[in-house]
This record gives sequence, C-alpha cells and structure tokens, in this order.
Amino acid sequence: MVQQGLHEPVPGGARFTYVLGSATLFLFIIQLVTGVWQMFYYAPTVDHAYSSVMYLRLHVPFGWLIHGLHYWGAQAFIVVMGLHVIRVFIWASYKKPRELTWLFGVGLLVTAAGLVFTGALLPWDTLGYWAAEVGTSIAGTVPLIGDFSQRMLRGGATMSQLTLGRFFVMHVVLLPFLLMLLIAGHIVAFRQQGSAGPWQEKKRRFSGNFWPDQLFKDVVVMAGLTILLVGLSAFVRAPITGQADPLNTSYAPKPEWNFLFLYQALKAFKGSWEPLGTVGLPTLILLGFVSLPFLDRRPERNPLKRPVVMSLGFLFVAGVLTLTILGAVSTPSAIPPAHASGLSSTGPTQGGGQGAATVPASEKNLIQQGRHQFVNQGCIACHAINGEGGAVGPDLALETQKGRSSAWLMAQLMDPRSHDPKGFMPSFAKVALAHRQALVAYLLSLKASPELIAKAQAANRPKLPLSGEQGPPGAASKMIGDARNGQVLFNQYCFDCHGRDAVGGLADP
Repeated sequence: MVQQGLHEPVPGGARFTYVLGSATLFLFIIQLVTGVWQMFYYAPTVDHAYSSVMYLRLHVPFGWLIHGLHYWGAQAFIVVMGLHVIRVFIWASYKKPRELTWLFGVGLLVTAAGLVFTGALLPWDTLGYWAAEVGTSIAGTVPLIGDFSQRMLRGGATMSQLTLGRFFVMHVVLLPFLLMLLIAGHIVAFRQQGSAGPWQEKKRRFSGNFWPDQLFKDVVVMAGLTILLVGLSAFVRAPITGQADPLNTSYAPKPEWNFLFLYQALKAFKGSWEPLGTVGLPTLILLGFVSLPFLDRRPERNPLKRPVVMSLGFLFVAGVLTLTILGAVSTPSAIPPAHASGLSSTGPTQGGGQGAATVPASEKNLIQQGRHQFVNQGCIACHAINGEGGAVGPDLALETQKGRSSAWLMAQLMDPRSHDPKGFMPSFAKVALAHRQALVAYLLSLKASPELIAKAQAANRPKLPLSGEQGPPGAASKMIGDARNGQVLFNQYCFDCHGRDAVGGLADP
C-alpha cells in the first residue's frame, strides 16, 4: 500500500494545482480532531450549550484555539472544496471515465453544506438560532413533504431542545459518517482511473511521481493552511453573537455566508412563487452538477474549445459571488421567507367567525405575511395557535373570541403593559410598522377550533352541582337569590351562547 501510494504516477508532473484535493482532506481531519476535542466540554442542551462553548473559549487552556481551528477550518474547508470543484471543471476532469469520481465529489459538497448548516446552531447563539429557524422554515416549503421535513428537523412545531439534539446528532454522527464514506468512495474511484492530468496531450506524455515531488507541494500547502488557521484563531476570534433569545424582535436573521447567495436569490421569489426559490432553485443547481458529465460528453478538455460549458460555468460562479456580496451588504428590511410551523396555511376568513366572508386577495397576502412574522418575531415561542406553539401565553386563536380590535392589538404590540401592568410580554415597538400591521391582520383572521373552544369552556365552567341537589329543599326564590347558584345555572344553561369573561359565547352577545 505504501509503494502504491508513494509511487503513484502524476500526469504532467507535480503541480500546486493538484494540492486542492489533499488540502480538503487535511482540513476535514482538522475538523474531526477539533470536533471530538470540543465534545469533551460541550453540553447539547438549550440552557447550557452557550455557556459550555464560552467556558471552552475562556477558561480551558488553549480552548480558544481548538474552537477557532474548528470554526475557521470549516470556512476553509468550504472554500478549498469550492476551488477544487472549479479546478476539476476547468480541466474537464469529470468526463468519461471519471463520472463516478465527480458524483462522489458532488455528494461531498452537499454533505459539507449540511455540516455547516447543522453546526451553526450548536452554540445556541443568536446567529445560529435564527439561521436554523429560517433554514428549517424554508424546508417547510417543500411540496408534499414540507411539513414532515420541518418537523423532522425541529423535532416538533417550534425550535426547542429536540431541535438542538437532532442537529447535534446530525453534526457529530450522521453527516461525518456519510462524509467519510463519500471520501472513501471518492478516493477509490480516483485511484481506479488515476489523475486526468493537463488537457494538453503534449504535457500528459510526461509523468512524475507522487513521492517526493507532489507530496512536498501538498505538505507546503498544508503547513500554510495550518499557519493561516492558527493566525485567524488568535487574531480574529470565531464570532459568537450572544445566547439565543427567541423573543429578541430587533434581530434580523441572515444565514451563514455559504448560503448568502440563496438567501439573496430568494428575494426575487415572492408570494406563490416562493417554492420556486426555496425548492426549485437549489434542486436545479444540484441537477446541473449531477448531470454535467452526462451532458458534456465530448472528449475535448481544452477550456478554450468548450465555449458553451465554460460560459455557463463562468456565469454560475459570477452569479454566486455577486449574490453573496449583495446578501452580505444588504440590510434585511423584510425577513426572508420562513413558514410558521404547525400553523394552518389555508386561506383565512374575515374575523374568524362562522359563516364569515372570504378575505380579498390583497388582505389574504397581508395575512400570509403576518403569519410569517408570527414565527420570525418569536411569537410562536410563547403563544400557540389552536394548540400548536408555546404555552407561556394564551392561545391566540381563542383570544379572537374576545373581540379585540386592530387598535387594541396594535397597542398591545407597542406597549403590552398598557393593558397588563404585571405582564412580561416584550414590546414590539422597534419592529417595522408594516410587519406589525401584517401581524395584526393575521391575529384578526384567526379562528378557534371547536375542540379548543370546548376545552376552554370546560376549563371555565365550575364543577358544581345544582342547588336542588346540594342544599336543603327550599323555595325557588331562595335559589334565584343565591348568587353562587345563579352562577352555576348560568354556566349550565347560558354559557354556550353568551359566554363569560370573554370566553365562550358563539351565538349571542
């Protein structure tokens, strides 16, 4: 095995352009070592994840270096892998008979993106929390399986301990195992067919050895990467944005820089076109990568003689870079598409009452935006809609039975203590007016389910027997004059139509 590895022929001789594959493998090994090291200190719980990461960074000797190497190593891993893909594309090394090597490489690229996505949440800081919130919400837009995908990722309707646990398992077990399998397949497929070498036939006639020429260049690049990563870890500490606060309404989420091009592209798809951006565009990109060696089947490898393919590749790279830059410098006045977990996406009706009129299309769009804001602003962490969501505050579908006006709801968002001085609901005064208006429109459109109404009625109806069953027999006037028994009679015979304390009452005022 040593002889086979060291004396592998290198078409065209040793080159620095050949080091990208070895550098990618080297960075993955750094990720494995530093990842396992961090697991000795990391606590995958929502109340201790952030503090355990900060303990590693601040108190463990050289913990800042281990954390920094893992963070910056992940960024370098994506960059170097991307450069490797570009080099293979330019040299047309994906063509027959190396299609399988290319497909393994595409799988590695997708799995690496999954590792970046799942790893961002693990510190349970603000950036990672909202990136995962937006990402899992986008997963909910997938046709047919969207709701299942979202609940599978989150472990339920909302971001919770189950979400962190699932991301932790994916990041430290499932995806690394899959990545190792793909790396093994990639290397085996590469060794079966060998290096494609330069596209010039004249240069391919000359062959060098992996040892010592190419290995020397690999070691030089690995040493340079190590110095770079240690320098970044020491002088540009890995960013962390404070412990996640689902009620922080002032934070405008953005994804990791690796996904900024998709984030920016999604802004072009609004309303009913949204699934084309959240599902169609990534699928189209993935299909383009997978089908490339089967569509570009000409044996010609010179990039100057492949104008169509090279032009498409150039446009794709230029588009990704442009969208990434625009996404980085943009201020998200409108939060990117995110869909409420467990909230009905069916068209609402005016006022939520029985037999209410259908909402006009313009208002329905406003209500849809409000439904997004209900999740994006963290409302669902405290409030439920027909039992789906948090349990800190009241179920807002039931609150519509109280006949709240838009002015009352807007005042509640601006200054919650004006209605309840002892309440702890945060103010949403810093949220954009358009977002608050959409949120109010959504709240006014809610309709309580019959099951929720029945449950509320049962909870508010005292479990007391009638006077004739519990007290000594007496005149009817005595029962009428007894306030306590009057309340019992009201709950027995009047509650379902008229309600009490703004609960119940479906027919009469």
